Amino acid sequence: MIVILAVFLKNIVLLTVLVFISNSIVFLKSFLIASAVSIIGTGLITPVLISLFNRLGDIHGREAGTPASEEL
Repeated sequence: MIVILAVFLKNIVLLTVLVFISNSIVFLKSFLIASAVSIIGTGLITPVLISLFNRLGDIHGREAGTPASEEL
């Protein structure tokens, strides 16, 4: 949920900056839909990737002889 909010705020800031910089900017519906899909997709895939990277880090740490994070 935090990732979705962070990406949403990033997109809101981007759109706000674009409005202030450009005098005549038009937001197409397809652009807004693509932004929404990006926000939701990023929010859904991030926990999976973080979990995967944590597991890879634990496996690499055990191979190197260092204790796993649960053992500390």
